[in-house]
Amino acid sequence: MTTPSTQTGSEIAIVGMSGRFPGAANLEQFWNNLRQGIESVHRFTDEELARANEPSELLADPDYVRARPVLADVDLFDAEFFGFSPQDASIMDPQHRLFLEVGWEALEHAGYDPARFSGQVGVFGTCGMNSYMMHHVMHHQRIMRTVGEWLVRHTGNDMSFLATSLSYHLNLKGPSMNVQCACSSALVAIHLAAQSLLSGESDMALAGGSVVILPQDRGYLYQNGEIMSRDGHCRTFDANATGTLFGVPKPVYWLVVVAVVLWYVLEHTPFGRYLCAIGSNRDAARLVGLRVPRLELLAFMLAGTIAAVAGVLQTARQANATPQPSIATLVLPALAAAFVGTTAFRPGRPNVAGTITALAVVRLSWNLTG
Repeated sequence: MTTPSTQTGSEIAIVGMSGRFPGAANLEQFWNNLRQGIESVHRFTDEELARANEPSELLADPDYVRARPVLADVDLFDAEFFGFSPQDASIMDPQHRLFLEVGWEALEHAGYDPARFSGQVGVFGTCGMNSYMMHHVMHHQRIMRTVGEWLVRHTGNDMSFLATSLSYHLNLKGPSMNVQCACSSALVAIHLAAQSLLSGESDMALAGGSVVILPQDRGYLYQNGEIMSRDGHCRTFDANATGTLFGVPKPVYWLVVVAVVLWYVLEHTPFGRYLCAIGSNRDAARLVGLRVPRLELLAFMLAGTIAAVAGVLQTARQANATPQPSIATLVLPALAAAFVGTTAFRPGRPNVAGTITALAVVRLSWNLTG
């Protein structure tokens, strides 16, 4: 992501953004937290955990970690603004509610009114597992009896309707689809948005991810060999790293909502930030494991991207990896092999930990705000 000195005709301008993060209600506060080294992880007191009804025997376990990122105001939503009844709003997964609000904010930041834009606006989105319906709505007997399970699921609770719901409520005409491929989902959504712009299918595109997993008022139990941090800290590319903070072996944990508005650069337009190259790949059965990449393929893909944007790269690189020694030993050599002569890397998420399906777009927002 950079401002190129010369344009090739395939650049995608990033004209608007919005986001909400643990400890940050917007991108400006998110960047300020990063600059000041603020760790946006809440440390729970005994009183808070007692109110959350955490069992006393669990709290006494030395492996219980009293920490996690917390996203504010997940229970709030401007239902009237988006045309929802109070009941329909209460049924909706917070991931869907926030994606609507942040999508609107991103278009507003870009300076485009959906009601007056005559072109095709594509929407490419992703969200996490719906724990809200599972742990809150399904146990509400009156709602389930009067509304019915089918309508409850299709009124803002099925991840398949995240993008199309936003298109409908903002009256956006253009391709609208969900993307689900684990931690790369949000960046693949941006990739598909860029391809839609380059092919002429969309005139403008909104892409992003929303992850809000509930409840978020308690810690988690550390398990040796799992991905979760032993001490409740996220230390990317650090010898003291013990894991991340986005999820545990029960339904809790990570939260972020980000949307990006993209525009295909047809002329030498003075936009501030561009996507100069983006791609998607998978090394199939050659993986070390289902969730562990191979060093040589990582280096190969990075080198290909570098070649595509030769001459416009900045000297500092932003990179990311799950904060575990086994992952860092794969990612760092791949980066070193691809970026020959580069010694400066900045880790891409330590203050807000992991973000599951929305992870990649958090990295992107860091680069753009920084």
